[in-house]
Parts: sequence; C-alpha cells; structure tokens
Amino acid sequence: MVTTRGKRVNYAALEVSDDDVEMAAQGGQDEEPKERRKPATKRRKSKHNEGDEEFDMLAPAPKAVKGKAKRRSTGKARAAVLDGFMDIPLDVFAELCTELTPLDLLQLARSTRRLREILMSKGSKSIWKRARANIEGLPDCPEDLSEPQYASLMFEVGCQSCHKGTRKTDYQLRIRLCNSCLDTRLMTQKHMYGIWHNMPWEVSEHIPHSWYGNKKLYLINVFNKARDELLGEDGKIKKELQIGVAERLRKFSQMMYDTGNAMQEWKEERAHTQQLHKLILCDEREHKVMEKLIEKGWERDDMPMMSVEWDTLVYKPVPLTDQIWRRIYPKLIPALEVSRAERLIRERQERRMERMEDFYDLYSDYIAGRLIQDSSLSRGHFLLAVDLLTRVPELQTQLYDEDEPHYTAEKWDKHLEAVGRVNDEYKVKALGLLKAVVEKGTGAGVVIKKEERSVEPEEGQAGPSTSKSTSPTAPTDLSSLNAITTIFKCTVCHDRLWYPEVLQHTCCRGKVNLSLAHYFEGYDDDVVFDDGLEDAFHFYAMAAFGYTYQRRARRNTSSSEPFNVDTLVVDSGRWQKMVRAALRDVGLPENATTLQVEAEGKQFTSLLCSGGADRNEAWSFREVIAHNCSRHDMPSDESRAVIKRDQTSDELQDSDMA
Repeated sequence: MVTTRGKRVNYAALEVSDDDVEMAAQGGQDEEPKERRKPATKRRKSKHNEGDEEFDMLAPAPKAVKGKAKRRSTGKARAAVLDGFMDIPLDVFAELCTELTPLDLLQLARSTRRLREILMSKGSKSIWKRARANIEGLPDCPEDLSEPQYASLMFEVGCQSCHKGTRKTDYQLRIRLCNSCLDTRLMTQKHMYGIWHNMPWEVSEHIPHSWYGNKKLYLINVFNKARDELLGEDGKIKKELQIGVAERLRKFSQMMYDTGNAMQEWKEERAHTQQLHKLILCDEREHKVMEKLIEKGWERDDMPMMSVEWDTLVYKPVPLTDQIWRRIYPKLIPALEVSRAERLIRERQERRMERMEDFYDLYSDYIAGRLIQDSSLSRGHFLLAVDLLTRVPELQTQLYDEDEPHYTAEKWDKHLEAVGRVNDEYKVKALGLLKAVVEKGTGAGVVIKKEERSVEPEEGQAGPSTSKSTSPTAPTDLSSLNAITTIFKCTVCHDRLWYPEVLQHTCCRGKVNLSLAHYFEGYDDDVVFDDGLEDAFHFYAMAAFGYTYQRRARRNTSSSEPFNVDTLVVDSGRWQKMVRAALRDVGLPENATTLQVEAEGKQFTSLLCSGGADRNEAWSFREVIAHNCSRHDMPSDESRAVIKRDQTSDELQDSDMA
C-alpha cells in the first residue's frame, strides 16, 4: 500500500488534471516541480459556474439578514485562515472528510476555492461515498447524478435556479424549483410539439415527466438531447436511430422513476424519524421542567400545559440546561399563577357539585318518606330541587358559599321546617291555579290569563300538607280536580293530563306567546287531530303565512309559575265524551275519581278496534281512552259501547261450568 503521509497537496497538479486526488502527490516534501505552470486566470465568481451542472449546487442561496448588514469576509481572508489547515497530509485530510456528512462536504467545498477543487474532483468520489455511508438507510447515488449533485438534491433547500427558499423537490426529475422557475427546466407537451412537430410518439412518451397540478411537464434537457440525436442537418428523423433512442429513453426514465421513488420514501421515513426524535426531546424537557417546578412548591395541576407560554418555553426539542432553566422560569411564573387560580376555582366548583349531589339525595329521600306517610300526596305536590333553592335562601347560601366537600344530614335537618313550609305554599298556589283553570276554563278552550287566576286558595282548600307538622286543617274539597272527567290539555305538546299527574308536567314550562288555535276554529272538536297532523299543519302555516313555531324554544323558556299552568286548558270535547261513555260501559259513576278508576287495574279492552281485541286487551282505563281518542272517531251512535271489562279467571271458570 502506497502511503502519502507527510506529503503535501500539489494544487498545481490539480489544476492540470482532475484525476484521482490520492495520486496527485509528488515524491518528496521538499522537491520542486521541474516546470511550474502559470496559475489559471481568475474568473469572476458570478460567472465561473455558468453552464457547469457539476458546480450549480455550490452557489449558496442568499439569506436575508435583519438589521445592519455585516461585512462579508473575502475569499483571500478565508484562504489565509485555512492555509495552515491545508498543510496537513492528503490522506489525513481525506480521513477527516469521511467523518462528515454529504451536506458538511458541500458547505466545506464552498468555503475556499482550493477545497472546492479537491472535493469536486473525480478523485474525491471515495470521500463522498464514505460520507454518504454515515447517513443510515440513504439510497445509493443514481447513475445520472454525481455525488455533489445527489447530496445537494437530498439535503439542501432552495430553488436550483434563483436560489429562493423552497422545499418542493421532485426526486424523480431531480429538480427543486419554485413556481416561477418551473419553465426554466420543464416544458409542456404542446411546447414540445411546437418545437418538434413531427416528434415520434414513442420518444415523447418516454421523456421523463411529472404532473404539476393539472399540467404534465417534461424535462427540457432530455428533450433537447433526444432531438439533437435524432434530427439530421436536413431536419429529417434518422429512422435507423429512432428505436434505439426510444428504448434508451424508456430505460432512463424508468431508472429515474424507480430511484426517485426510493429517495422519496427515504426522505419521508427520515422526516418521520426526526419528528419522533423531536417529540422525545420535547417530552424529556417537559418532564424535567415539571420536576423542577414541583421542587419549587408548584403542583402538577398548576402547570399551564395548554397555554402558549408553555409551548414556547417548555415544550421544545432542546435539552434543558441550568442556564436555560434560569432563563425560562421567571417567564413561566405569571402563567403558573393564572393556572393555579383556575385550579382553585375548579376545585371549588367540584366541591359545590358534590354538595349539590348530596342535597339532591337528601331531598329525594325526604319526598319518598312523605309519599309513604301520606298516600294522597304525589310527586307533583313538591317543588323541584332548583325551585326549592330559590325559595330557601339560607339553604342556597349554605350550598354555594361553603367550602366543605359534602353536605351532611345534620345540616339538612336544620332546614326541614323551611322546606316543609315552602312546599306547602307551592302546593296551595298550584291547587289554586288548577281550580281556577277548571272553574273558569270549562268549555272555554282558552288559556286563563294571569290576572284572572284565583291564586289565593279559599278557606279549607289547602289540601294535604307536605310538611311533617300535624297542624289541623279543614277538609279539602278537591272533587273537581280528582274527577276522571276533568281532563287538562297542554296547548304546546297536546298531552291530556289528569290530577295529580298534571302537577308533574314541566316539559313545556314557559309562556306561549304564539298560538295556532285559530286555525282550527272552524272544526268540530270531534274531528281527530293527532300530534302528527297538527305538526304538519304548523309546517304548512310557516310556509304559507310566515308563522314561526318554535316548540323547543318554548319548552326551554323559564316561568315564574310553579309549573306549566300557562299552557293548560280544560278539554271539554271528544276526550270528555269518550270518558263519560266509557264510565257508562263499565258501570262506574260519572263522578268517579282517578283513584277509583286506577284501582280497577288493567282489565279493559277497546271495542272500537275491528278484530283487534287480542292486541289491546288488558289495558288500564286511561290507556283505552288515550287509544280511542288518538286512533278512532267518536261513534255516531252514542249508545254504542266503546270499552268493555275483561273477564277474570274466576268468571271464566264459572262460565265454563255453566
């Protein structure tokens, strides 16, 4: 093995020939060359690369510098700095270069002209190969590119023509151009045939091309080379070369596509790996910052991990050092204080929700106990939990202002008297409003105005008490409300309700400002208008007359009334007639109450269904009424039966024995 250690690089020899750099050393260190050639005449830096594709990638892209422009060092100054470096032996220099990456070699070649002459020579190919081997998984250099061109294509950014910033690289065509420079290297098919109108299709088909948007662009240099090779001086195509040129273009373009796809896949995989590496660095730095913050007394929930300050100062792919920590910690303190205040507010709200859940459980147990003690009460005789809080200020204050996590039964017992009192007041007001609807709304079919309601109950109309106190009260006259013939209708959802279930009808709570009742003034109440038909009429009214029917908005509106009394009317039409006929058929008196009817159980069948007795048997009285009124018309013959009582098992045995 021949060694060149201790020998110097002969730059004069490099100027004469571009042979292998490793063989460009003379025999002795102190030997003088027999004949020294004059150095080549210097050319302008802006022109020495013109037309030289090998050196095109060495032109550095201009970088914008903010503020006052710095004075650039001249080539002589840089060369003077590297004079001592270039005195090292050639094999040592080559060994140092192999520890670099291809991008490092490109930047080193741009530093001085001497280094450029070494690294751009054919003899430096082994150096580039070893530098390329330092990049894991990098595909081999394709045969149509030199090592410097391949390194520039894979690792640099910037337009190859104007050197402006761009990252749009086409690895199949080996170009990286901005939008304004595409026409310098690419051309359309129309342009090709405009230049060479009789170009064979097999030649045009195999010229390397790529799609840019909706345009198919071809490489200009390949087209020019093929045209110069096939066209003679007389402008005619050389038929004997046409097949060979087309086949060569096909193999060349296929090679470009295959190697380009490999480069593209490696680039994407490398970008993904780099992104994962950055995420790992970000997580490690964030973990270290959090540990330091905990050491300084901050809690983990105090850290504003979703804030902009955290992303710009903490979550970065840069290792955390003591100097960086001293710099970023004062900037994090304001965001930490804001996050701590938000955490304290959030914890107070969570404790309040826990107290509210305890309150709901205690209030539900209270209502369940009262219903067991007094069977005449129903759930509708009690306020909703939200309404109860508005009527007992001390209870609301205790639930909202205290900072304890739970609301205990001992605290609840202190408010039992106030809870019973406000529920009694609510019951009295609710019964008074319902009686006003019954007394003034029977047969009218309109909503009772607020000023016409009898809010104050008459003497002896208080009804059963919802509190545990046993103060004597006068007998309650609720016969008009308890009667099965007293049917309430909600003008919003069209449900038919009986007492006391009507007190629990709060889905349509709110005032109804718009009504379409006048559309049905000309119809008899016996005509069937189910919810589906009425909804269809609402849509028709919206399209024809511009009316708006905001059912959901109405149901969500709040009201100062205890329940949805604003939407209630007394149904004195078809439903009431159906109830009276059913009472007659089953042998119950007309003044029967809802409790008496419900006590009959599910032993009734509708007689208005033709052949459907097996489908609607074993219904309750009110289920049969709802079915008949929603599916059938009132019989024209008033004496016709509409309901029957099913026979019990004992009655069936007696009939069989008879």
